[in-house]
Amino acid sequence: MGQSWKWSLREALSIIKLTYADDWGRGAKERAAFLENRSISEIDHSDVTGLQAGNGDRAVIFIHGSPANAMRWASYLKTVPSEYKYISIDRMGFGKRKNQAPDLEKDLKILSEYIAQFNKPILVAHSLAGALVLRLAAQNKLGGVVLVASSLDPVLEKMLFVQKLATYPPISWLLSKSVRHSNIEMAQLQKFMEVSEADLNKITASTHIVHPKDDNLVSHAHVAYAKNNLVSVNHMQITEPDEGGHSIPWTHQDLIMDAIKSVSAPMVEAA
Repeated sequence: MGQSWKWSLREALSIIKLTYADDWGRGAKERAAFLENRSISEIDHSDVTGLQAGNGDRAVIFIHGSPANAMRWASYLKTVPSEYKYISIDRMGFGKRKNQAPDLEKDLKILSEYIAQFNKPILVAHSLAGALVLRLAAQNKLGGVVLVASSLDPVLEKMLFVQKLATYPPISWLLSKSVRHSNIEMAQLQKFMEVSEADLNKITASTHIVHPKDDNLVSHAHVAYAKNNLVSVNHMQITEPDEGGHSIPWTHQDLIMDAIKSVSAPMVEAA
């Protein structure tokens, strides 16, 4: 099997345009505007930045893909069910942490320490963050895991030649910081995922995978990897809609909300 990311020129240019706008200040303005007159606040933590909303006992932590930031999950923070607390974090190299060099191993350690303050949190991952959340799930006691159009199989995550080329000057100088950081962590991703494989049988938390069949960026083939390797999960559910694409967290938000509820149910039964 080959690399799973199949970017069209239109998709690539669209992402690059958005990241330039964010890096040049639009992102910070949108984040500030989003916080106005809402019951949403910035995370007050020394190593992790992000947004939070809700006062419930169950923490749901949303982790974005690449390139992105905590604002990618903004629509979820607008309406939080009473029993939940929703938290959307910035990963290393993005959002308010954009001046940090991307380092998946270091971010894993920081996030593991951060989520330890919560009682069995639920982690929701999109895209590249799926690989990060698998490692977090193997190392921590979680209430549940939701993997949305996620990168799981290291064999499918080989960098394209053009992505490798873009990590070096002078091409890298022409890219926005967010895209440069995305390329840097993509170069780290396959090795990071290979290290994870030995511990996948330690993951027991209830897991719900949502992966559309028409995802052209992160192949639906990743679902087969999950079926074959997440063998110790207590409750496994898989939703495979025919349509939705890689942007399914925003085109079909109801499916993601249902997935969060589904991994919460075993927690209630065990209580």
